[in-house]
Parts: sequence; structure tokens; C-alpha cells
Amino acid sequence: DLARVLDGIAAARASGLTPIKINVVVMAGVNDDEVVHIAEYFQEYAGDTIVRYIEAMPFETVRNAATVSAATLREHLGVLGPVGLDAAPPVGGGPARYWTVGEGNVPLRVGFIAPLSEHFCATCNRLRLLADGHLRTCLAHEDTPSLRDFLRSGVTNDALRAAIRGIVLGKPAGHEAHLPGGRPFEGVMTGIGG
Repeated sequence: DLARVLDGIAAARASGLTPIKINVVVMAGVNDDEVVHIAEYFQEYAGDTIVRYIEAMPFETVRNAATVSAATLREHLGVLGPVGLDAAPPVGGGPARYWTVGEGNVPLRVGFIAPLSEHFCATCNRLRLLADGHLRTCLAHEDTPSLRDFLRSGVTNDALRAAIRGIVLGKPAGHEAHLPGGRPFEGVMTGIGG
């Protein structure tokens, strides 16, 4: 229910829970015609809101055909004014690359999370601890061992620390999902907590 979502965003803003990040997974033929409208709506709140456009990641049946590249999105957003690389991206922004859209005292800050068209694997600093204890270092790969199993085996803190370090240092260098015939990401996004 869009009205409830917008009310929730307004309540977060009124409570001082800022910056507010609006994540939009963009899919060709589904909602790519709404990209400019979303940015336009949130320009009024540019001082405390960041819109982040996320490429549809190839989990299960969502394949590369649904992907709209970050470059294409930036081109579309150009109707709202200049689109330029953000000189001061937010701290802890993760894999998003930040740009500004529009003119005026406070242009809208827009992030692009583009694992297929603008690979960021080499600089990705994200980890996800899943409910089953797996420490996932990459959305594309689910082959990490379970920290839950380590803990249940009675390992020492030093051994657990060494296991976590080994998992992080063993992070895959990238994925091949962007290549023709490349394999989809492993698992189900709703189970990962993307």
C-alpha cells in the first residue's frame, strides 16, 4: 500500500531517522518507467533522503534480461538536471556508487548498486550473517561454512576468529552472472536478507 509506505517514510523523517535510503530494484519492462518519477518525488527531500537504484540480480528466474544498467538510469535521470559523481559519498555506503541529480542548493543524492553493469566485487565490503549461521561474503555464492556449526562444536574464540578471517579472506573475486550463459546467483534473495 503506497500510502502506508509514504506515511512510514514521513514518520521516519519526523522522528529524525535520517538519512532515509529509498531502495528501488529496477526491472526492464516492470518499473523502469518509474525511475525519473521516484527521483522527482524525493527531490523535495534531498536534504535527508538518498534514492538508491539497484540492478535486478539474477536469482532463480530473474535473468540479465531484466537488468537496466546504471548508465542507462543516469541517462534517464538527466531530464531532472545535471547528473554528476558525488564528491562526498556517505560513509558506510557499501557497494553503491553515489551521484547527484539536479541543481539548486541541495541536489538529490542518488546511489547505484550495479553488480552486473558496473562490477564492484573488488571493493565490496558487505557480509551477511544468515539465520542458519552462514556468513555469506557474496550474494552470488552460498558456499561458506556455518558459524553456527563452529559455535556448536565448542571452538574457542580464537578458533572462531580464525574461521571468520578465513571465510572473509576466501571471498570470491567476483561472479560471472553478467556474462552470456553465466550462472545465476545462488540461493533465494528473500532468504538472504538482501
